[in-house]
Amino acid sequence: MKKQSGVGLIEIMVTVVIVSVSILATIRLQAGSLQDNHQAWLRSCADMMANDMFERLLANSSAALAGSYEHAEGGGIPSASNTSMAQVDLRQWLNLLASQLPGGDGAVSCSSDGICTVSVYWTDPSIEDDTNDDGTVDEDDQQTSIRLVSAL
Repeated sequence: MKKQSGVGLIEIMVTVVIVSVSILATIRLQAGSLQDNHQAWLRSCADMMANDMFERLLANSSAALAGSYEHAEGGGIPSASNTSMAQVDLRQWLNLLASQLPGGDGAVSCSSDGICTVSVYWTDPSIEDDTNDDGTVDEDDQQTSIRLVSAL
């Protein structure tokens, strides 16, 4: 009977390839998990900040119903010279959004019947889909939002 040589080396090489592929798959899975966790964290922050504004609206409901909290997305941060409680609340809230969320912005509107809508917007650079079908993945595709509606 002939003695086989080199079989052990081939088996070791196959094992190394299998282990390497497994390690790479684990690393990819971990990276995806970290990305998903970051997106969830941003969404949680946005939710807490929207609830923060609702609490401010409830605390100053007469001004909210009078329209003092009205703010459109991209409307800029109210001037520090305006010291009404509603404008101070808006300024603090918008500064918080800008500092905690990438591209953070917000909008607030209240109707005369007491229904208020608070929206929080941010940019999520991990989004890689061309959602608006314009041929490029840009900030328009990466803008994410959360909208809460409640009665005062």
